[in-house]
This record gives sequence, C-alpha cells and structure tokens, in this order.
Amino acid sequence: MDALQRPMRGLRLALVLSLGLNLFCLAFIGEEAWRHRDQQTAALEMDDAGGALSLRPVIRQIMGKLPPEDATLLREAFIARLPELAVLRRQSAQAIGQVRADIAQHTFDADKTRTDMLAAREARAKMASIIQETLLDVLPRMSEAARRGLAEYRLLPAHK
Repeated sequence: MDALQRPMRGLRLALVLSLGLNLFCLAFIGEEAWRHRDQQTAALEMDDAGGALSLRPVIRQIMGKLPPEDATLLREAFIARLPELAVLRRQSAQAIGQVRADIAQHTFDADKTRTDMLAAREARAKMASIIQETLLDVLPRMSEAARRGLAEYRLLPAHK
C-alpha cells in the first residue's frame, strides 16, 4: 500500500506544480497585456512635461463608447497631434499661472492681467482648433454607427 501511495504523491505534487506554473504564466501574460494597454493609454493622457491633458477623460470616455476599430482610429489621430497639444497645454497652464500671479500682486495691473488672460484664451482656442481638425480628419474614416454615437454624445447631461 505504501509503495502505491508514493507514485500518487509524486503525481499530485507534479500536478500541483504544473497548475501553479500555468497560473504564473497566465498572470505574467495578462500583466504584460495590461501594461501594453496602459502604455498606449498613457501616451494619450500625458503631455511631454508629464502632466495630464485636460481632454484625457473626455477622449477616454468617448473611445469607450465606440466600436474598437473606430476607437483605434480616434486614438491614433490624437496621439499623432499630441506634441502640438502638449505644447499648447503647457502654454495655457503657464498663462493661467501668470494670471493667478497677476491677481495676487499687491498692486493690481489690469492691463497685464488682461494680456495674460488673452494669452491663456488663445492657447485654449488653438487646442480647440487642433481637436476640431483631428475630428474632421478622422470622421470620414469612421463607421456610420460611430459617427452617430459621436453625434449623440453628451459630456454633460442635457438640461431639461
């Protein structure tokens, strides 16, 4: 009986080790796939100074509602324009920072504050223009269902 149990113990041990190794391999492959997905998303989320772009949550939310092929088109189009958007985002942030500094000055200078506010507005307007150009470039290549979904998309709930 003892001689019969030894091979069974060895077989059980081999089965448990095999199962453990398979689970480890699956976890490793899953983690690598997740990391690759995160790296693609991070490319869209970050400007070249390491700061988050303000349109990141909107684009992510929109892409989540699109068919995968259309989401890929949109993602790739925005990734291609990311360097321009990052520069403008940085300029906008610097201008807004300057406006805040202007407002906090002991002696308020309305003309300087107005000039800095205009600089921030211009940077935001340029960003909006790039976003619009990107969409106009991508929309003709998207499916009808995706375009319809974008047409019905609401960032904020509609007012009643």
